[in-house]
Amino acid sequence: PYLIVTSAEKRSGKTRVLECIQSVCRNPITVTGLTEAVLFRIMEQRPTLLIDETDTIFNIGKNVSERQENLRAILNAGYRRGTVVYRCAPNGELVPFPVFGCKVLAGIGHLPDTIEDRGLPLRLRRKLPSETVERFRFRDSVDESKPLKEWLESWASGRTISFLGTETVMPEELDDRAQDAYEGLVAIGDLAGGRWPTMIRNSLVALRSEAIEARESMGMRLLRDIRLVLHHFEDAAVVPTVELLDWLYAEGQNEWVDWWGPSDGRKAARRLAMTLAEYEVTPRQWNNSTLGSSRGYAVGDLTATIRRYVPEEPQVEDEPEEGQEDPPDDEGILLQNML
Repeated sequence: PYLIVTSAEKRSGKTRVLECIQSVCRNPITVTGLTEAVLFRIMEQRPTLLIDETDTIFNIGKNVSERQENLRAILNAGYRRGTVVYRCAPNGELVPFPVFGCKVLAGIGHLPDTIEDRGLPLRLRRKLPSETVERFRFRDSVDESKPLKEWLESWASGRTISFLGTETVMPEELDDRAQDAYEGLVAIGDLAGGRWPTMIRNSLVALRSEAIEARESMGMRLLRDIRLVLHHFEDAAVVPTVELLDWLYAEGQNEWVDWWGPSDGRKAARRLAMTLAEYEVTPRQWNNSTLGSSRGYAVGDLTATIRRYVPEEPQVEDEPEEGQEDPPDDEGILLQNML
């Protein structure tokens, strides 16, 4: 998977992360101001491509240029082995360009959703004045990291991960794309042994869950909040629109009043209906002996939709406590100490 390194502001450590990776990864190439032609030529060298300042390439929320769309499409395709992108040569011949390879993308803000969905997100923050760390000097890092890089190359050279005839056990909490993208990382963790198999699975689930929640659509936020308040209607067949909005505003985790206005207003009811309509849930007119004629939603419809789109929160597996795990082999111990 791609490594997606972002932050809200500059001076949060993105370039430092790239420099740390550059000191230990295979065949690193750092670029800024990436173009389609440059990307094609670089990927022929099978590098670890470190793309800095992605905010100058992708203008999220603004007019999308053809250059930006072409780069986005190429990066969307380049996380899967064997993927090529075709272009026409001047003589009309179709030329395949390989685009698969290790990539790190770093920038302020966010990347397009389709790219972030193929990556492993690292969201950085500025450190507090009270938080001190040893300074990283790039000119010293090459020599300091050389033993680690050599050891990693030696460790990896004698191992080939083959997925033919074997199946890596992936966390069920990960969606299909994440399982495909992260399988190699989990397999490496299994080879390392010790605590790594559990640690890497827990980390992937946590990072993926946080990324999905941060970039959720309005509809997904609404469904999550409806799940929070449905217990008020356990024995009911219908949820009146006004009551559903009242509970959403009172117990929901999102700022519905700021977005939709008062809960008893026509705008709020209309927004609710428009959002749920995307999931094929529509309000109906109901006759009730107590409330009379009212407009609302079938509890069964809401429950079925929530089960489909908003699964229960993942349960992270407990890591073994010190002294309670099976002792790792020598290579597992060495890898833990080195990393």
